Amino acid sequence: MVPDLYQRWHPKNHISKVDGNAFHLIGTAGNELWSTGEFSENGQGKNGEPITIKGYWAGIDVREGDDWKTRVSAFNTTPDSVIPINKSFEPQSAATPSPTDVADPQTTQKVFASFKGFDEAFNNHDAAAVAAFYTRDVVFVTAEGPIIGREALQRWWADFFQWFRPKNKGGKADGNALYVIGTAGKEFWATGDWSWTGQGKNGEPIPIKGYWLSTNVREGDDWKIRVSLNNATPDSVILIKSIAPQPAATPSPTASPSAQ
Repeated sequence: MVPDLYQRWHPKNHISKVDGNAFHLIGTAGNELWSTGEFSENGQGKNGEPITIKGYWAGIDVREGDDWKTRVSAFNTTPDSVIPINKSFEPQSAATPSPTDVADPQTTQKVFASFKGFDEAFNNHDAAAVAAFYTRDVVFVTAEGPIIGREALQRWWADFFQWFRPKNKGGKADGNALYVIGTAGKEFWATGDWSWTGQGKNGEPIPIKGYWLSTNVREGDDWKIRVSLNNATPDSVILIKSIAPQPAATPSPTASPSAQ
């Protein structure tokens, strides 16, 4: 995938920043970190014209000897960046995670049941119920930037439901699997796809789809989403822009991601 990107895109002037200049520990062993941030770079269009791209990212890094390696990485681009990319290039195929470190069947079944509960709350436009699936210090990365904290995210969902009036939410995890982080069995990561149907300005149905990445942690008997990044397919971004502007990401000034 990366060689193809360089061959087609010819990127340069890449700049990446970490939110808060901070990395956040996963578990207690000190061997895994998660972080979020933003990036920008200049690419080259079909006719050699410069194209400036901006977006946001989330990643999980693991220690390998004296080095830190990226294990999971997800990016999205701002809506204004998606349009020139879509005009210049074909969409890339989705990636498939390697089948290692898979969560046990009991955990997987419980989490998949919570996915159904999330979709039900989504289809009912219940912002409070949707927000309850996230940790208090959640980091939710949108195409407009990160939202930090459950309270701020609940407000974002309330605006989202008001503007888009979505229904028929669905989705699945890649490989129907969750991937364990560390050895304590209290955290996992997963990727997958999602879809929903929005309502256009004249009431017409608009199908929207995309992909997601999340890390989840155990809180008592439940699993909560701690870090989440979603992106929409290029065709979906264009449709979304025709409906209404997306809710802006407004980080909470009081809630911040914990270091553990």
